[in-house]
Amino acid sequence: MDSIYWAAFFSFIAGAFGYFITRFWVIPIGRYRVNKRRLEKALLQYRSELPAQDNTRLKTGWGKALCETIRRHSMALADLYNGEIPYWYRLVLLSRQEDPLKACDPAMRLDKSADAGQARRTIDVLRTLLRLKTRPE
Repeated sequence: MDSIYWAAFFSFIAGAFGYFITRFWVIPIGRYRVNKRRLEKALLQYRSELPAQDNTRLKTGWGKALCETIRRHSMALADLYNGEIPYWYRLVLLSRQEDPLKACDPAMRLDKSADAGQARRTIDVLRTLLRLKTRPE
C-alpha cells in the first residue's frame, strides 16, 4: 500500500508544478503576446487611416479612440513587462532588442502629432521598439 501513497504524493507534486508553470510563466507570456498583437493591429489601422500626404495637418481629436487604444495596449505591455513577465523571458526580449518600456513614451505622444508624416514616423519608431513582424504598406 505504500506505493499508492507515493503515487498520490508524486501526482500532487506534478500537479502543483504544472499549476506553478502555467500560472506564473505561460499565462503572463500569453497575455504579453496578445497585447502585442492587439497593439500591432491598432497601429496598422491608425496608419491606414492617416492622410496620404505627409504634410497634411491632422484635425483636433482625429483618431482619438485609436490613440487611446494604442496607449492602453502599450501601457499593458509595460505593466506586464514590469510585473508578471518572468525574468528569463525579459532576457529573451532583451536579446530580441524589444523594449516595451521605451515604446510607452512615443505611444503617449501619438495623438499630439501635428501632421501625418510625424504620426507615421512615430508609428515606425513604435514598430522598431516592439520589433513588430508585419511591414507597413
